[in-house]
Parts: sequence; C-alpha cells; structure tokens
Amino acid sequence: MSRMNKHAILLVVVFFFINGLFLVTFSPVFASEITTDSWSTKTSMKQSRYGLGVIAVDNKIYAIGGNTADSYPQFDADMLVGTTEQYDPGSDTWVTLKSMPTPRAYFAIAAYQNKIYCIGGVVDITSVSMTSWPWFENGTSWVNCGVTEVYDTVTDSWSTKMALPVSGSVLQAHVVDGKIFVLAGQDLFMYDPVADFWTQKTSSPYESWVQTAYDPNEGIAAVVVEDRILFSEQYSEDINCYTRCIVYDPKIDVWMEEKIEPLDWGDWLRYRVACITDGLYTPQKIYVFGQRSAQSATYVYDLDGSWSTAKAVPTWRFGFGVGVVEGVLYVIGGFTYGGMAKSQESLGVNERYVPIGYSKEGYSPEASDSFNIQIVDPSSSSNMFLTVFVVVAIVLTVTGVLFFYFRRRTHK
Repeated sequence: MSRMNKHAILLVVVFFFINGLFLVTFSPVFASEITTDSWSTKTSMKQSRYGLGVIAVDNKIYAIGGNTADSYPQFDADMLVGTTEQYDPGSDTWVTLKSMPTPRAYFAIAAYQNKIYCIGGVVDITSVSMTSWPWFENGTSWVNCGVTEVYDTVTDSWSTKMALPVSGSVLQAHVVDGKIFVLAGQDLFMYDPVADFWTQKTSSPYESWVQTAYDPNEGIAAVVVEDRILFSEQYSEDINCYTRCIVYDPKIDVWMEEKIEPLDWGDWLRYRVACITDGLYTPQKIYVFGQRSAQSATYVYDLDGSWSTAKAVPTWRFGFGVGVVEGVLYVIGGFTYGGMAKSQESLGVNERYVPIGYSKEGYSPEASDSFNIQIVDPSSSSNMFLTVFVVVAIVLTVTGVLFFYFRRRTHK
C-alpha cells in the first residue's frame, strides 16, 4: 500500500472519529426524552419588574416596560421603566435593547409584521380623596394614558403613533387580519397600523367588564382563535365562581357567548394571563395562568369546549407575561406578594413550560423541519467549553494531517 493511500485512510478515520464525537455531543434531545406538562427554570431577565409586556416575534421573546418597585401597589414615576430586553430561547440569553420612550406598566401589547405595539398603561400614581378600588393604598389611584408607541425589531428603534382614544390600563390587544383590537372596559377599538388610525367598534354587552378590564386582580384573559377573539370571563352564581367563553367576531363586529359548560373553579382565578399554543408542536389549546385560593393554578381550555388542569407555575406571582415560541411557553417577570409568597418583591424570573401533548416532530412536515429548541441548556458553561474544544480539535487535527501529507509529498 502506498504512503499516499495510508495517509488518505488515516484522514478518513480521523474525520469520522471527530464527526462521531461532534454528533454525540450535539445531538438534540429526542421526543421520547421530553417531559410534557413540566416546568424548568431558565435565565432570568436582567431587570426585575412586573406589569410588563411580553410577546414573541420571530422566535425571540421581548419583555418591555413594567414596574420595578418592591412594594405593592407603588407606581411612582421613577419606579416605572421602559426597559426592553430580548430573550433567545435557543441560547437561553438576554440582551438589552433600546428602551420604550414612555416608561409605564400594565399596557396592551401586540405584534404585527416584526413590529411591537405598546398601547396605554399606567404612567404614575396620584392622590385622590377616596381610592377607587380597595386594593390600592389609601388615598391614591393610578394615572393611565392612551400612548401608542411602536418598536421595530429589525432596526431597534421606537416611534410614536396615534394615541388610543381613551386612557386605560390592564388592556387587551389582539391582532386579527392586520388590525389591532384593544378592549378598554366595555369599549372596543380597532387600530389600523397602515393608516395609523383608531376606530371604535361595538362595545361589549357585559357591564361587569367595566371594572375588571382595568383591574389586574380580576383582569379578563383573551386569545385569538381562527380570526375571532375569545375572552375567558368569570361570573358568580350561587356563591360559586364559574368561567365561560365570550367570543368577538371582527369580521361582522358581533359579540356572542360560546355555548359550553362553564367550569366551576370554586374560587376566583385572579391575575389571569392567557396564551394559545400554535397547533404545530402541540394540540392547539388555551392555557390560563393565575392565582386561586392563594396558590398558583393553570387551567387548560380545549377548543372542543372542555376544561382541564395542568401543573401550576412554580413561582407564585402576578403581573407576569407569557411568550410562546414554537410550542413552548415562557412565563416571565411578575411580583410576589401574599399567598404562598415568602417575600414582597418584583421578579425577573423566567420559567419554561412544555405543554401537554408536546411533540418535537410536530404535527406537520413543515413544523418538524424548522424546529430548533433544545431541552438541554446550550448556554451552560460546560456546553460552551465543549463546543470550543470540539471545534479546535477538528481544526488542529485536519490541519496536522494535511500538513504531514503535503510535507511527505514534497520530499518525494
């Protein structure tokens, strides 16, 4: 066997050895190794806050604004921030971006065409003769706004648009067919991002929404399902608490009540936040997170009209936001106070939830091709060190083999 053939064989053996090491090191976790209906703790935000806006755009999660106070309810202007942070689930890392011009909390948030719309919210707290709601400090009330500011995720820049016709907080914002719908109490407004114009639509027929839409304690949770906005509403009957689904159809500007059996929660589910899975990696379901009987609770609504329960958020808190990236849910920020909490403080905590029925392969060929979330934490120092080691080993090995091969050929 010639020297050239020996070196060629050696090069092939080394290549496959290094390639095998690389595949073993970086192979993704298979679906059978994924635990569904489970929580794990990820990297926290750089700045702790509650009443923030959380939304996913292009597989990244944005956490914007909020209140940094460690006492509740405190909304002094200097406690409110416009901080904008971006979270990458793939690397489990946060970066700080340009801040929102108007520091505020409990505003509506929606995304359309790589832009994030932040609407309304609390901008200060003021003294009044009598508090409007008993959970406020004596003699104080929130100062709300209708400011509409837009963040461009491509250029990392903010711009100001036409303000919401009313001032409000704890608002709902949802995108349907290129328009943004904002619920403020019973009033419903539609925003056209192209024309930069607001139009008032048919108001909600439910008078109980006047207060709950402005109250983080009783706030209405809503999601978009098949171009209709589905609201999860609570009501009392025979001293028990029930929930039902109210639907608004933007195409015909009509409100209707979903004909389903109401779920008896036994007690109010407070500080509710809802999100919906995309139906690609999990069956499409609505997840409602909140606090019931001083404990965290998670309820799941199947689009066939049935309710069930899932594992509760590990960290007791309220005023948090939820982002969904490729079927995985991230509950971010919040405030811990009363209930099961051991302290009173704003939080930067980021907890990931793998939904019921989650599948890495997805529910369509297109979904599995684009999936890139890894259950193994790629940002840990050990994985980063191993990455560098393997890359350096490959480069040095290939370089060394080629060097000796061409050196021997030169001396023939």
